[in-house]
Amino acid sequence: MDAIFTGHTHQLYSWDGPVPGGSGTRPVVQTHFYAQYLGALQLGYDPATRKVTQYTYTNRPVTAPTAACAADPDYAKAASVVDAANAYAEKVGQQQIGTVTAPITTAYKTDGSRDDRSRESTLSNAIAQSYVDSINAPGRPGGVQIGVMNPGGVRAELLGEDGGKVTYSDAASIMPFNNTIVTKKLTGASLRKALEQQWQPATASRPYLALGLSKNVSYTYDPAAADGKHITSVTVDGKPLQDNGIYTVASNSFLMAGGDNFEAFGEGTGTSDSGLIDQTLFIEWIKSHSPLSPSFAKHGVAVTDQPTQVAPGKSVSFTVSGVDLTSKGAPTTTSVAVGLAGRSLGDFPVTPGLSAAPPYPTRNGSADITVTIPADAVAGPADLIVTSAQTGTTVTIPVTVTASGVPSGTATATSTVTGPPVITDGPARSSNSAVLLGGSALTAALLAGVWIAVRRARV
Repeated sequence: MDAIFTGHTHQLYSWDGPVPGGSGTRPVVQTHFYAQYLGALQLGYDPATRKVTQYTYTNRPVTAPTAACAADPDYAKAASVVDAANAYAEKVGQQQIGTVTAPITTAYKTDGSRDDRSRESTLSNAIAQSYVDSINAPGRPGGVQIGVMNPGGVRAELLGEDGGKVTYSDAASIMPFNNTIVTKKLTGASLRKALEQQWQPATASRPYLALGLSKNVSYTYDPAAADGKHITSVTVDGKPLQDNGIYTVASNSFLMAGGDNFEAFGEGTGTSDSGLIDQTLFIEWIKSHSPLSPSFAKHGVAVTDQPTQVAPGKSVSFTVSGVDLTSKGAPTTTSVAVGLAGRSLGDFPVTPGLSAAPPYPTRNGSADITVTIPADAVAGPADLIVTSAQTGTTVTIPVTVTASGVPSGTATATSTVTGPPVITDGPARSSNSAVLLGGSALTAALLAGVWIAVRRARV
C-alpha cells in the first residue's frame, strides 16, 4: 500500500507514515469532517520498476469558488450535477413523514446550546427504542431485547416547529452516517461493563458519554465510586440483570464495533448485520409511530449509600440525584415517592440545583430519603422503588429483606432443614408477593432462612 486515506475519527492530519517491515515512508491523510478540507495527493510512479517513488500531499481548506473557477467549463459541468442533486434533495426533504406532540431533543447545556453528550436525552432514548421496534417488526430478524444509542451519532433535533410537523429532512439529519443496524448477544456482565464505559478513559476527548437506552432498561450508579465500580444495579424488563444471562442488543455498526471506547460491545457473540440502514429505519419508525411524544423518564439515576439489605421495622437512608433530563421541555421533579412491594413508604422533596463535576456525570435535583421498612415485610428479594410523578422516572433498587429481627447487613446462619425446594424466582418477584408455605410458623421461618442462604450462595 503506497498511500493511505483514513476516515471516521474526524481528525485533520497528513504525515509520513513509516512502512512496516520495509524502508521509507508513505503518506497518511485524513481530512477533518463535513468536507472542510480536501486531501490533495500526488504520486510519482516509475513504470519500469512499477513502483511509487515519490509523493506530495496537503490538506487544502475548501473555500467558495472564485470567479476563475466558476468560469472553468469542467467546474461548471460538475457544479451542475451537485446543484441538481441539492435541488432534488430539498424537494424530497420537505415531505412530511410524521408529527411530534413536543420537541424530542438531545440534552441541552446550561448555556442553552444543544448536544450535551454527557447527559441522557429524550432523543437518544427514542432512537434506542426505535432499534428494538424496527428489528422486531414483522418480516425482520426479531429477537432484540435491548436497544442502545451513542450520543455522538445524534446530529440534529426533532423540534416539530411547524405545528409538530416532522419532515424527511428532519429525520435524515439526525443520523446522517448511514450505519447498518447490528445485533449481538451480550452477557449481562458485558452489558454492565458497557454501561460502566460511559465513564471514558483519561485519554478520551470527553470524560463521560451518556448512552441512550430502550425503555425497558434502567440502572443506578454511584458517581463517586472508583473506575469500573460505578454501576450499582441494572434492571431489564423489571427484573435484575443477570451477569450470566444472555441479552440480544441492537445498535448501529459504529457502536457495536466498539466505537467511542465502548469496547464491551466487542465481547458480544452471534453478530448479525441486518443490512438495514439506521437512517432509513428511523424514518420508517417515525411514520409508523406518529404522533410521537417525548419520554422524560430518566434511565440512569445516581444513588448514594445505596442499600442492598433492609430489615423489617428498621430505617434505611440513601440519596438519589440526577432524576431529571435536560432535553427541551423536560419537567422538574419536585418530590419523589418511595415504595416497597406495592406499599408506600413516603414522599420526599427534591432539592433543585445542578451538581458540579467531577464526579461525572453532572446531576440536577437531589433527594435525601429515610424510610422505615414495614415490620411485616416478607423476607426475601424485593425492590425499593423511587418514582417521579412529573417525569415518570423510576429508580429500582434491588434489596434483600432480612428475616424479622435480623438487622440490615447481619449474616444469617445457614439452616440444615431439608425438604422440597422453595421456589422464589418468577413473575411475582418484583411485587414481593411470594408466599412461603409450611406446617407451622417455625417451619415457615426456617424455610425463609434456607431461602435467604441459597440466594446468597447463588449471588
